[in-house]
Amino acid sequence: MHAGDYDISTLKRDYDFTFNNVFDTMLAASALGESSLGLSTLLEKYFGIELAKKNTSVPTGGERPVKDDMLRYAQADSHFLIPLRDYLLPRLEAIGWLELVQEDTNAMAKNTLAMRPHCEDVWRIKGTRDLSPAEMSLLAELNHQRELQAQNATARRLKSLATHRWWLSPRLCPPKRSKSFPRSRSFRNTK
Repeated sequence: MHAGDYDISTLKRDYDFTFNNVFDTMLAASALGESSLGLSTLLEKYFGIELAKKNTSVPTGGERPVKDDMLRYAQADSHFLIPLRDYLLPRLEAIGWLELVQEDTNAMAKNTLAMRPHCEDVWRIKGTRDLSPAEMSLLAELNHQRELQAQNATARRLKSLATHRWWLSPRLCPPKRSKSFPRSRSFRNTK
């Protein structure tokens, strides 16, 4: 794996995985003194392979079915990890750091905590403290509906809600409660 802490934390959370004999090519490249540690940079430097740029049309990864260019990118992203590992191993061994990198990588895999389960805590979204109770209620309902759609589509949860400010607009709030936007259980009108 390359910069595997995120992958490890999500696999621990989602599938209760444990890891042994992990090798992280980013940690290995760092130990060898590489200044640019990105996978695409290392593949280009060592093998002359240019990975296609990530397709930004699916920034959240939540669109299904996954487009062909995204599948090709993911395949290429993982396809060259074993050749890269095989290239880095003798270089680490030559400087006497192979055992240390293996220990560090396995310690990272062991000590990386499982990612916290997703929760619908809208208070964690930047800017929510400035919202009115009606806006908070709408945001909570939109977030909940987003989660339901992601689960129903067996898609991974969309993570981009916090990066967009569209939900902060008071114009989105209906003038009065409707069947489309029922009162949230979390936010009651106190009037």
